[in-house]
Amino acid sequence: MAPDKNRRFVSDHRISAYWHFPQDRFDTSKHPIITNTDKPRFKLACLISHQENQRLNGLINTLQVEEREAIRIALYESCLRDAKELEPFIDQAKTITKARGHTSRNLQLTARATDSEKKNAQAKAKELEITEKEMIRLAIIWLGA
Repeated sequence: MAPDKNRRFVSDHRISAYWHFPQDRFDTSKHPIITNTDKPRFKLACLISHQENQRLNGLINTLQVEEREAIRIALYESCLRDAKELEPFIDQAKTITKARGHTSRNLQLTARATDSEKKNAQAKAKELEITEKEMIRLAIIWLGA
């Protein structure tokens, strides 16, 4: 039997049928955040939980970008969405939430964004009646889901 590319670590072909995990990858080379030439000078900061950090790492792997760009893309895309689309995730992003996986926030997350990105995030946060830090968490949670 010829070696199969999908059976890299599992030698038995009967088992390998159950171990195929497809991975989503997106080409973000033409995304407006990546092609923007403005310098990101404005600080974005918030506290995130371990599970939210795992979602962020998933975004980094899926979008194939650095942490700062993943956060900026999440903010950009969430600012384009309607409030109804983001509403189910607002409770998880709130500072005082009881949602599982979002309670013990002890990891400091910092990134930089351009002036227009920060103003868009502030406007969206005001529209959703949440703080700027909750908006950053909301963007990560929403895009990660």
